[in-house]
Amino acid sequence: MKSATLNEHWKDEHTDTFLELKVLTSEPVLRPAKFNGTPFIVTTDGYKNSFAGILSQRHTTALTLGKTVSKLHPIAYASKCTSQTEEKYKPFILEFAALKFTLDQFSNTIWGFPIKIETDCQAL
Repeated sequence: MKSATLNEHWKDEHTDTFLELKVLTSEPVLRPAKFNGTPFIVTTDGYKNSFAGILSQRHTTALTLGKTVSKLHPIAYASKCTSQTEEKYKPFILEFAALKFTLDQFSNTIWGFPIKIETDCQAL
């Protein structure tokens, strides 16, 4: 059996893919919730086939030379397929059902803390 080194099989496309993965995973994908009065941001969307929601918060990171960066980081995700009855809802009712589903999913975390709601439905 012939032994081979990684360098013999590693190509430029492998390097590019590795660097892309490294960038995607360089920061925490999810961050823990802060219970210091920082508002939670609940983002929702309702589709005919599914509901989706994201719970996030702004996190401030100190950089070198005294600079700070404030970024929105997800804390948790929630989604579900709609039932046959829910599929028949009008669009604004779907959006409201998605909001209710998301708030129910995250209620243990956000109860008693300030929240901001983001949705693409003007009726809500």
